[in-house]
Amino acid sequence: MPRVIARPASSSQRESLAARRRLEIYWAIASFLALIVSWDAALRLDERVPLPRMRVAQVMEEMEPQRAEWVAP
Repeated sequence: MPRVIARPASSSQRESLAARRRLEIYWAIASFLALIVSWDAALRLDERVPLPRMRVAQVMEEMEPQRAEWVAP
């Protein structure tokens, strides 16, 4: 089996790879921060806002007389 000898990367290729790595690191950090902010906001909202299922149930109970009018003329 022939051996493949890798050519050394040129300086522009190395700079491009380094820039890509930096960009990936920046994106990872930004994604992590967005995750933390979203998680914190979700926890804070959960303290003040009832669960959506509870709100939907309340709306459905309030609409029950109207639905009865729609069904039975």
